[in-house]
Amino acid sequence: MIGADAAKNRSYRNLVNEIESAFESTRSRHAEKMECKSGCSSCCKPDLTVGEFEAKLLKRQLLARPELIEKLRKLEVEDPHLGARCRFLSAKGECEIYEIRPVMCRAFGVPWKYKLADDKEQRGVCEKNFKTVTLESLLDIDLLDINHPARVLAEIDTPHLKQTKATRSRLILSHLIG
Repeated sequence: MIGADAAKNRSYRNLVNEIESAFESTRSRHAEKMECKSGCSSCCKPDLTVGEFEAKLLKRQLLARPELIEKLRKLEVEDPHLGARCRFLSAKGECEIYEIRPVMCRAFGVPWKYKLADDKEQRGVCEKNFKTVTLESLLDIDLLDINHPARVLAEIDTPHLKQTKATRSRLILSHLIG
């Protein structure tokens, strides 16, 4: 089991590195088209969910930082965004778990593409970014293929779900602090 957990951790870390690299690569090519910066929270919606593996990983990282858990609990009580944004955002709109944020949070901002079951492609991007170009005009190198992270995360979570016979595979991010 330890070997399986190490492999999952490695797959997850590789995925995080790939997404961060793709994000920075797109930002370096299109800095003038991207508004992503500290304090911008337009993509930080309430009740975002994560899979079982990512939830366990985040919880373990949070438990190692009791001062952060206390800060997050205070934020939850204060609710500076009145439930309209992720509960991990400060009053200034800064992510309090930025260093350990989930894959989906790392992927927000850059243009993405997604292949549907019928092989049709959908594209999207944060409404604050790439306002002066059409998504169809972007090259593949400028698009994050979100099928890949979805596939990797599913591969990480599937053995756990089969082993535990779990029916729910997604957990609300803000519920991780109890």
